[in-house]
Amino acid sequence: ILHVYLNHIYSGNGVYGIEEASQLYYGVSAFLLTVSQAATLASIPQSPKINPISDPNRVYYRRNYILDRMKIDNFISLFEANSAKKDNVVFSVEKNRYLNKASYFAETIRKKIIKKFGYNKLYTGGLKIYSSIDINLQLLAEKAIKKGLEAVDKRRGYSGPFRRFKDNEYKNITTKLNIFKKRIFYISKKNSMIWDLRKLIVSKNIKQFMKTIDQVPLVAGKRVVALVKEIYDNSKSVLIDLGSTDALLPLYGMKWVFNVYKNQILKKPSDLFMVGDFVEVIIKNVSTKIIVYLTQKPTVQGSLVAINTNNNDVVAMVGGYDFLDSKFNRATQAKRQPGSSIKPFIYAIAIDSELVTAASLISDVPKVYVNSKHMSKWKPKNHTKKYLGDITLRRCLLSSVNTCSISLLEMIGVETILNFATSLNLNTKSSPFPKDLTLALGSPDVVPLNFINAFTIFPNMGIFSPPILIKQIKELNGKILFQNKINRKQVLRPESAYIIINILKDYMHKVLGKNFSDMKYNLAGKTGTSNNWRNAWFVGFSPELVVGVYVGNDDNTSLGKFEYGLKAAMPIWNNFMKKVIKSKNIKFNEPDGLVWRVVDENTGLLSEEIFKKNYVLYNLDINNLKLPNGTILEAFIEGTEPTLTVKESPLPPIELFELRNF
Repeated sequence: ILHVYLNHIYSGNGVYGIEEASQLYYGVSAFLLTVSQAATLASIPQSPKINPISDPNRVYYRRNYILDRMKIDNFISLFEANSAKKDNVVFSVEKNRYLNKASYFAETIRKKIIKKFGYNKLYTGGLKIYSSIDINLQLLAEKAIKKGLEAVDKRRGYSGPFRRFKDNEYKNITTKLNIFKKRIFYISKKNSMIWDLRKLIVSKNIKQFMKTIDQVPLVAGKRVVALVKEIYDNSKSVLIDLGSTDALLPLYGMKWVFNVYKNQILKKPSDLFMVGDFVEVIIKNVSTKIIVYLTQKPTVQGSLVAINTNNNDVVAMVGGYDFLDSKFNRATQAKRQPGSSIKPFIYAIAIDSELVTAASLISDVPKVYVNSKHMSKWKPKNHTKKYLGDITLRRCLLSSVNTCSISLLEMIGVETILNFATSLNLNTKSSPFPKDLTLALGSPDVVPLNFINAFTIFPNMGIFSPPILIKQIKELNGKILFQNKINRKQVLRPESAYIIINILKDYMHKVLGKNFSDMKYNLAGKTGTSNNWRNAWFVGFSPELVVGVYVGNDDNTSLGKFEYGLKAAMPIWNNFMKKVIKSKNIKFNEPDGLVWRVVDENTGLLSEEIFKKNYVLYNLDINNLKLPNGTILEAFIEGTEPTLTVKESPLPPIELFELRNF
């Protein structure tokens, strides 16, 4: 009975049985546990939420109680008990780098299985679940999201101390904190541990008070809430009390706050802090002098999704800054406007229907739309508030021109785009698209996972497949309970998909070139920003991987002025992609049925100089061709390429001259 019990008892953090708990918390087999570690694991079953990860402080007391009982019952000597009490109860950080990672991913899978097979089947069926996740990519994605959201949040300014007490409250709290120090840190000399005061609850009962203080390892990168002990205005630094030791917060560790704080210029730390403030810091250096930087938990949120183009496996998915703070998954549950990042789909359908080519001229002119029913007017504007006249479709997409995109939508029809969005699982009953021209500007609400997956049609040459999170589920006896099948359908011609890739590659080079100076890979992508900077997007892809980033507030308020997709979302994508792309040599597949022409970049017509050399129409060597100034090499669906040269083009209408002069 005891054998069965020990192999099945829940031990916290999703593990069952002593052997699995031993591997999780200490990275060794149960046969190799020390007396202290064994006593720690023995303390968990009574209340699994009290374990070395979630509550090391309470585990410390419970372990010592068990050691005392072992001594009383003559299982160990007094010397062994006292020696074991000196050991830390903290789990092995280095050996558990995957612990509590991919929480949003795991929770999504859990919900899917419960919905399909039921609660009992999941928790009592002994199922083996094989997901699509690549844990190494997942870890990189989580780091990129945290770093990026923190950067956005810091630009919004410092929100103030984590907590500030009144004078009478502060004296009472410091008295109790000193008692905690003496009992925990001074007597046991556990200077390898520091406190984290973020969960502290003010209580008259000292035991209840102490239970709300977490103990964590003193390691670089650890974020804790600690106490402002002293303020040095002369050196512009602050002494931080970490419980077992002190740390220095230098000026360069809080310089970002001094740049902007409630529109005031700060001259000294005392303008910002008071002795006794609880502040959030990150440990930067522990080798000699302990150095910390000031930080804060972002209020801005976001998501990142990475999808393998070969099989549509979701290899990484982050649904927010911290799963423990918010279980809401912004990758699968949020519905947000994609802004201009929706435009590649509209341009793709326009090209696919052969109404236009990448070199076709579209008029960028002011337009006014009148709703005859409500007698209201809609005057769409470009984000630059300027108009360029007749420009090529390529330039329309590169410059993300709103009026051109609306013109294209008028050509192809709203119903066509609605049907296309339905085929991509974007226009759904739970998230229907509006049936008007605002579609062209990214007004629909989309689920980030589905929207990012829709971009796989470009590197996959027009083929759509749903995203895959669960690949296979096996029952305890090995029987396959569920096997995911890849469902593919052609929603766009390969030639059209490649032409969009060709334009978006140019977008990466021309618009985002300075941000990718050290990336010499085949990449394509598009930014998106909704009205008033409420949502920022960047979706980009290589031949092997589609990665999308969304940044926004949960209440859908503004991120702040000028927080475009390029500024808020793209750096997160950039930090992730730099670390995951392995090969420079993999290229996008170029389908049959494409022809290449050298055209004038302003008119989209054949270059006169190249045309005279008679190698425009036949056997064009696109790799070694040196182009004259003002020309580009453009791809066309065969049969849609231009036949006129620049000199043969008709004069533009007089209205165009008037517009340009205006």
